[in-house]
Amino acid sequence: MKRIELGRYHRFALEFILIVAGVLAALAVDDWRQSRADVATERYILEGLLADLSRDREDIASSISAASARAAGADKLLADVGSTAAGTVQLTPWTVSPSRLDQQQVFEKSRTEYLSTSFSTTTALRMLTSSGSMQRVNVSSPTFTEASASGDMDKIRNVELRVALAQYYYDAARFGDTTDQRVDNHWLHLRNVLASGGLPSGSLKSEETILQILSNDDALIAEIINARELAVSQMMMNTIILELANDLAESLQQALQ
Repeated sequence: MKRIELGRYHRFALEFILIVAGVLAALAVDDWRQSRADVATERYILEGLLADLSRDREDIASSISAASARAAGADKLLADVGSTAAGTVQLTPWTVSPSRLDQQQVFEKSRTEYLSTSFSTTTALRMLTSSGSMQRVNVSSPTFTEASASGDMDKIRNVELRVALAQYYYDAARFGDTTDQRVDNHWLHLRNVLASGGLPSGSLKSEETILQILSNDDALIAEIINARELAVSQMMMNTIILELANDLAESLQQALQ
């Protein structure tokens, strides 16, 4: 009888062990599958963020080039009327580069694009007042917004990278909104002041007439100086954002390796 009971206990113990082992194995498989799914989700998010940043970098670089053109137009007008404020701004064409950018380069680089090509006073006026020269930065954040809303940002295992992403989108929005609002407001003010002084947008006046109007109106000269300084400010702020985007893109590429 004792042997029968002992055998029964052994059988129950073996069945229990097999059940526990099966449950643990199932849990292990589920964990493995979830881990693979999380890794796949992480890669999907990282690739999406990198694609968004690529568009950001092109947009930011284009905005910097537009502001550079606006500053060059102002500088040309000031030089043509003999203003002592001319010639103090360093301008350069801007392209998307994976290398780090120092915002001081805005002032340190030579005006290669504009010094190599002579442009007229009328062209300078168009560069200063054209809506194209007021290009705004529109940071693209669909992947970040979607991943944050769904809680999938936690799938990014590198905590420092998650923090850097949040900081980038915060700074880009803050710098961009502040700078763009100032630029928009001043652009409308500048066009109104120029129009009231006899230089409406799209004016077909001769270069001699433009220079005569500017030479006889200190208020217009002051507005052109302000426009030039604001363009440089926009270049500075957007260069900071571009530097952040370049650094972040480099980190994302490393995470994807």
